[in-house]
Amino acid sequence: MSLQGIIAQAQTRWPSMLIDSCVIARVTGETIVGTVRTPTYTTVYTGVCSARAYQASDAIAGDRQLEFRAIRVRLPHGTTGIKVDDRVTITSTHDGALDGKVLVVRNIRTDSYNTVRVLECEDTQDG
Repeated sequence: MSLQGIIAQAQTRWPSMLIDSCVIARVTGETIVGTVRTPTYTTVYTGVCSARAYQASDAIAGDRQLEFRAIRVRLPHGTTGIKVDDRVTITSTHDGALDGKVLVVRNIRTDSYNTVRVLECEDTQDG
């Protein structure tokens, strides 16, 4: 089998191995009530994924220590339309530790050999 055939086969098999789920949304506007502005979102993806932490680092901002947490979210290879700054809400994971987390897409990895769509996301929530 050719390399292209192996990659195509892996791209087809990956979705069945993604056991988590998420919703990805993009800011498309805002509502204003008095002086409060609230972003409005449009869903761009709902479905299977795999969410795994891959990096954490500490920083100090003023008198507060911050932790930067990076999480890779893998989607089926054919997923399109995702952009940097989209919001990923993890709706269910195998062990539940990431359930409900809201992440921000910071990078979309591209590669001729990708068998899944890989989003590098930042966890901007406390806790």
